Amino acid sequence: MPARRDGGGLAVAALVGLILAVPWSGAVLSMTGNVWQDQGAVPLFVFWYASAFTLGLVVGRHDPGLGLLMAYVGALGLFWPTLDAIAMVQWVMAAVILVVLVRSLAAWHRLLVAALLVAGLVQVAYALGQSIGYDPAWFGRQWRADMLPIGSIRNTHLLGVFLAVLTPLAPLWIAGMLLGGILLTKSLLGVLAASAGLIVRYRLWRRPRWLIPLGAVILGALSLHHGLGSGGPR
Repeated sequence: MPARRDGGGLAVAALVGLILAVPWSGAVLSMTGNVWQDQGAVPLFVFWYASAFTLGLVVGRHDPGLGLLMAYVGALGLFWPTLDAIAMVQWVMAAVILVVLVRSLAAWHRLLVAALLVAGLVQVAYALGQSIGYDPAWFGRQWRADMLPIGSIRNTHLLGVFLAVLTPLAPLWIAGMLLGGILLTKSLLGVLAASAGLIVRYRLWRRPRWLIPLGAVILGALSLHHGLGSGGPR
């Protein structure tokens, strides 16, 4: 049967290659004298990177941009043979699969978005309590001066990015609350990501007079009220 012109044949070929290559990947590297990592772990690396690349080919048939991102992550992993890299690949794969699933449930779009926004607002409320020293889930009523706004995600950077992803989905009054949560985390990356999302949603490039005020207000509030984080990229 001839390969379909929409890229399905290429994806199938990549999947067949993955099936044939994984069992022999460690042995081939051993025969070539390559001591890359633990030889027993090589099939694990090959499986995840090749799976990511194959997923990119499949998704790219309907969404070239998303497919290219997934394929890029899979290809990039070949030059980053660590367990942290595998974790990164798995997170990106999970995100891409989630996007595809949500798109397939278009009839339930409003309910899914509402659930996401409720989850985000709960995290903002939780982080607000942590910012004044209380974390009831972990420390009960005990006040702690060193408490950080980490939400239940337990990481300021990830919390900021999580809220940033939700911000463009929200009506403006909820988006303001989510932006407030991002400011609590002091995540510069979160602020920039949320700003980019709002620019795209409301097509602010067509109204450039709004771009400078938006950037000034968000970055100004971040720097004056909490200070920009100095612990590296966030």
